[in-house]
Amino acid sequence: MIKVKINLDKDNYLQAIVALTSLCKNYTGHVLVLFQNEGLSGEEINMLKNALNKYDVEVRPFNGEEDCFIIGANIIIDGSISEILESEDNSHNKDFLSIAINADAAHDDGMRYDDIKGIHPIISFPKNGPWSCSDLHYDIEKIWWEYAKQTPIYLKLMELFLDNALSDSTLEDYANSIFEENKKLTKALNEVKAVLT
Repeated sequence: MIKVKINLDKDNYLQAIVALTSLCKNYTGHVLVLFQNEGLSGEEINMLKNALNKYDVEVRPFNGEEDCFIIGANIIIDGSISEILESEDNSHNKDFLSIAINADAAHDDGMRYDDIKGIHPIISFPKNGPWSCSDLHYDIEKIWWEYAKQTPIYLKLMELFLDNALSDSTLEDYANSIFEENKKLTKALNEVKAVLT
């Protein structure tokens, strides 16, 4: 297995967490496991290599070895990784796949934080992740934040989330669209009432 030692400064470490989807990241051990069918662009590799010497990070390509699939309380597995795993041969670790959870589907099925906390699930976010303000959020996402709390950049993540939340218009736009739709339905209902009376 090829191992490449790189160093990340705080900002670039954060950038790797937020921007690079489908990576298995052991934050407390500062390990990024890169998946072959995802990989990094040349620009991203240069960004990582040229970062300041604040975090010592081991980068290794995913090759299906069992140690890539270990789940522990100090591991955050991000986004669509479960889709990648489901396409691989995971006969050695069926339990791993049994706790891959799609956040939207789980929410639609009535699953909540209390139903899945403590089992270290892989939570797949088909839209933007818990750190983004451009989607509606579910209480299941608290698990991601609990893992993130163990990282050295937790406060920075929270600051960015708050900054984004204060400037993001997603909820306002969503509320406005419901209001406009409600106005149309109210008008149509009044027209029907007028015809019937």
